[in-house]
Amino acid sequence: MKRSEILEKPLKIAEKFFKTDAKYLASGGFWVTLAQIVGLPITFLISLAYANLLPKEIYGNYRYIISFVNAVSIFTLPGMDTAITRAVARGYDGTFRKGGMYIFFSSFCITLLCLGASAFYLFNHNKTLGFAFIVVAFLIPLVEGLGNWKAYLNGKAKFREKSIYNITTKSIYGIAMLGTIGIINYKNLSLAPGTALLIAAFFASQGIPNIYYYFKLFRRVAPDAAVEPGSVQYGFKLVSSNGLTSISTYLDGILLFHFLGAAPLAVYSFAIAIPEQVKTFFTTLGTVVFPKLAVHYNEKNGHLKIKSTLPQKILRASFFSIIAVLLYLLLAPFIYHIFFPSYLDSVRFSQIFALSLLFIPASIFSDALNAEGNIKKIYTYKTIAPISQIALLVILIPPYGIWGAVWGRVLGRFINYLLLLLLFKY
Repeated sequence: MKRSEILEKPLKIAEKFFKTDAKYLASGGFWVTLAQIVGLPITFLISLAYANLLPKEIYGNYRYIISFVNAVSIFTLPGMDTAITRAVARGYDGTFRKGGMYIFFSSFCITLLCLGASAFYLFNHNKTLGFAFIVVAFLIPLVEGLGNWKAYLNGKAKFREKSIYNITTKSIYGIAMLGTIGIINYKNLSLAPGTALLIAAFFASQGIPNIYYYFKLFRRVAPDAAVEPGSVQYGFKLVSSNGLTSISTYLDGILLFHFLGAAPLAVYSFAIAIPEQVKTFFTTLGTVVFPKLAVHYNEKNGHLKIKSTLPQKILRASFFSIIAVLLYLLLAPFIYHIFFPSYLDSVRFSQIFALSLLFIPASIFSDALNAEGNIKKIYTYKTIAPISQIALLVILIPPYGIWGAVWGRVLGRFINYLLLLLLFKY
């Protein structure tokens, strides 16, 4: 019996349950999910190395730097990749070339910010962060400036090719990080050189593959390929609405570092690590769905069909996310006792944080808003949601520390999902 015949019945059952094109989701989702599955053991091994071979102070400083860089990621033009995917899905491949150049050159603004941060910390006699930010300054354009090749492949629905590239990059990243952690442990490196070396491995192992993938796809697109009218402007509108989102997503790490220090940030980072991996696994569905949504919104009366069918599909998908959360609540203590004994303090925080995953399928409403291209709705969501999250973190972290960060993130996500539903419906 052929594989297609074996899968035919389960696909028909899935189509009846989710009321959607299960074959498309299976073909695209298979490759996207495969990349996640292959990446899981790599991520797990790195987490084991972090927990058992690195001092909490080095790991905490490392997490703070990553949070800082991501918080200022507005200079990587977040949202331009969405515009690229949307345009490429409609046949305007030249948008990849044009939008990509804007992203690359804009990323050098982060270089300037990191050099400024380095000068600040060196002036205040903090060599650990001072030297580490110098490393970031020179490597960040390779990671953020050349990473939009993924947007092109998403638009083309070439999930197999994208997954192969992602798996290769993840493997290089895993080897580099494990080797670096081994060196830090074996040489017993102190805080400053250990943090700088870890940061260098993190950015270089992702940035160097980006050079190859980006220019390979750049050459694939003809110089005179059509650019969708208004697509770059649409991308910049999304960028202006994404600045607050970047800050709100990583503000918890920055505040915890400054109020409590590196070691508590390490505890918090391990508390949210597994739920965040589960979130990434579920949100891969959005990567597959978005090109379809972009095409459907471009069809006559397509938006009416989406509005009538998408909520039911998301409600059905929420059944599985609820099961996943319940399983994690039961298994979390055993997981940390066996694999992360140095971070047992993270268990209770992690269980509460996992509640933010209960309705994670509702995040697909965000993909629907972007595919529709209604700037007013996107601005509303990208303004109210992050401001709510920032307010919760600023109010709760100073008096309550890690608990404030956990509850701030959980409440913030529920507000996000409710807002997405309202904007999609009305």
